[in-house]
Amino acid sequence: MFLKTAYVILPVDLLSAKRIPIIGWMDEVASLSVAYEKMVSHITPEMERRADDTLDRWFPTTAPTPAIAHNPTT
Repeated sequence: MFLKTAYVILPVDLLSAKRIPIIGWMDEVASLSVAYEKMVSHITPEMERRADDTLDRWFPTTAPTPAIAHNPTT
């Protein structure tokens, strides 16, 4: 897994995106896809629930009410 991530992050490529733009990016997409498939098999429903709970706390779906009410007389 570390080697796949390092391949995407490090500046050394087997197929350079500068020389062959589309094909150069395709090797990175392929390596990320393989890494994702290997990682997703290790995620348990409990881990997913905890991540969802954390995201719900960080990004609530309802907007908070303003602390100061608008006073039309001023």
